[in-house]
Formats: sequence, C-alpha cells, structure tokens
Amino acid sequence: MKLPQNSLGVSDAGQWHDCPKLFLRNMQRHTKLKGAPDPQLVAHSSHPLNYGSAMHEAALAIVKDPDIYPDDAVDVAWKKWSPYLKPEHHAEMKTDVITMIERSKEALDTLDLVAAEEDWKVPVFVGSETEGDEVEGEWYYYRFRVDALYRRKDDPSHYVIRDFKSTRRQKFQSDIDEDIQFTGYDFGVRAMLGDGVAKVTIWYDQVKHYEIFSSRDENDRQAFQEYMESTIKAILATPTEEVMDTFKLNEWCSWCPLLDKCGVIGYANDLALADIALNRGENPAKVSKAVDLPQYVKDYERAKQATRALKEYMDRMSSWLKDNPGSYAERTYTVSTVQAPKWAAEDVVELVGEDFIKNLPDVTKTSIKKYLDDPNIGPQLMAMSRPGGYTRLNSKKNKE
Repeated sequence: MKLPQNSLGVSDAGQWHDCPKLFLRNMQRHTKLKGAPDPQLVAHSSHPLNYGSAMHEAALAIVKDPDIYPDDAVDVAWKKWSPYLKPEHHAEMKTDVITMIERSKEALDTLDLVAAEEDWKVPVFVGSETEGDEVEGEWYYYRFRVDALYRRKDDPSHYVIRDFKSTRRQKFQSDIDEDIQFTGYDFGVRAMLGDGVAKVTIWYDQVKHYEIFSSRDENDRQAFQEYMESTIKAILATPTEEVMDTFKLNEWCSWCPLLDKCGVIGYANDLALADIALNRGENPAKVSKAVDLPQYVKDYERAKQATRALKEYMDRMSSWLKDNPGSYAERTYTVSTVQAPKWAAEDVVELVGEDFIKNLPDVTKTSIKKYLDDPNIGPQLMAMSRPGGYTRLNSKKNKE
C-alpha cells in the first residue's frame, strides 16, 4: 500500500503491529487539512484519548505564552474539544493547565523555545527497486512532531524535547528509558538539526505526576532507523486489499470505530443474521446451515469456562504475589495499601436525600465526592466514615 507523503510515524508503526485494518483507516488523518478534529476519527475514541488531545491544544498555547491565564488556556482547548469530552473534564483541565503553566515558567529560566508542535520529516532510505508500492529513486521518511523543543541557554548544542502526558496512569524511569517513541524523537531532532546537536534530553512531563528525564545513545538511534526502514518497506510491499482484510484482536477492539465491520466479531454479525431470520419465522435448520450456530454455542460455552478459569488463576496469582512480593519473570512486584473509607448508605441518605442512594447498599469516597467537597456537608460525612481500604499489586518490568 502507499503511504501518505511517503512517510510513517512511530505511533503509526505501532498501530501497524496492533491491527493493520485500523492502521489503514487511521492513516486518513495524514491526508486531511489541519483544523477541527475529524468527527469520524474521534467519535468512537475514548474520553482519555480525547482529553489528551485537548490538553495538547492547551499545552501549545502555554508553551507559546507561559504568561497566559489558566482560564484562557482552558478555553483554547475547550473550544475545539468540548464536543468529545464530559463536563467534569473542564475542572480537571483547569488543574492540569495550572501545573503546565508553572513548569513552563520555571523552564524559561534555563531554556529557550525553538519549536512547538511542528511537523517534521527526516529521510530514512531511498527506494532501490520497485517492490509493491516502493518506487526506485523516491525517498521515504520518518514523520514526527514534538510537543516542544528547547535549547539550553548555557549550552546552545544541548536540546531538550518536552512531551506532555495527562494520563492518570503514572509512568516510571524505566518506562521512558525503554519507550521507542522517545528514541524516535531523539533520532529525528538530531537528523533535522545536524552537527549543531551535541546532546539531547527527553523531558517527559506527566502533568498529574512527577517529571522524568531520559536520553538515548547512538546504538538506540541506529536500531530505530533500521526498524523504521524495515517497517516502511513491509507496509509498502503489502497490497492495500490485504491490509484492509487483516484484522487482529487487541486491547483497543472494545472502542474501535471499525468494530461493527470487522471480522473479529464475525460471530456477532452471523448471530445477528440468524436472529433476524428466526424472527421472520424461517426454519431454524435453514438458519443453522447458513450460520454454524451449534459451533458458535459450543465456542461460547468454552469461552465461558476459559474465562472462569483465567479469572480464578489471576485471582490466585494476585493473592500469592501480594503475600510474596519480589522479582519474578523479569518483573518486580510490590504491594501498596490504598485507603478507601466507606459510609453506611443510611447515614448518607440522612444528609443528602434518598434520590442519591437508590439501590446502593454501600457508598465509596468516589461516589460522594461532590458532597465531600461541599463545606456544609463534607465535614459531617467525614465524621461518619468508617475505616476501609485494600491492597494493590503493582508491577513493572525490570530494567536490563
């Protein structure tokens, strides 16, 4: 298949591995003009992804003007992304924006802004022969965009790549040191700016948590270039029709916009046809012949059994690891205690009314957050709380 502008980004490459069918569909965004989000591309996206996109919009405004008022930065993002977010995201965004502004102002003590959200392409290889859609003599590129690129005031050859992340899941040093996306950024900046770059620092700015700084070496950059070249060649050599028909079950299937058209849920589509036919009064034998219902039912029962077995296995392993934390199979497991006070339903009803507590035998801190924040009610609720909590199993990959 052909690549838009003969170029491929590292996130596109990752999607190629996850599901070629979705990769093909999402490459549309590289052929569209900049502007408002494409409703077709975000309508089925998750709220965390849309929130991340909105925060990048605010971050761009902040990087260009660190003295911007928090409300103005929020308005910039909200104007573009509010149709794809929830009302509660507005207050969350305000908090995150304030953090980004504070960190941006501190950065200006030592850094000068070079670029923000600019689309760059660097050549990876030139086509040597016609194979699939690869054309001899044409250049193929690695495409990337960094949130912000700075240069140190005391050393103009030292560049800093800043990447904003607004996710709730905290990442750690080993996560960033091993992330291929940041290897790609290092490779791209050095290729774009040439000999003027002596050092590159990656600044992973996770807005809801602490900042992480990382770097790459020449071996990392060489391996990245070879990976991108091989991946681009593999995509070019695969016919578009084959890409269109190649789907893979992966963690994103549950929100994928292609779900109702994808072979991953062929069972569901066939069963829907069978249901329609049966409702028309057609002979069940005829339906079973067209759609292998007995086999689907058999698979369903096996899937239920497998799910129960896997859940039991996960519960047992989780319990054992909580009792025996340590390093196993290249991962380190630790246990933390999460405080989670609870309330009796009748106590909350007495304060906030019956409508709130319908069909809930127990109340958690999350479910009554807005009441806890109310200065007229919150202190009374806290006085009614009883001790609670749970242990959480944490794991991370060991650094080699």
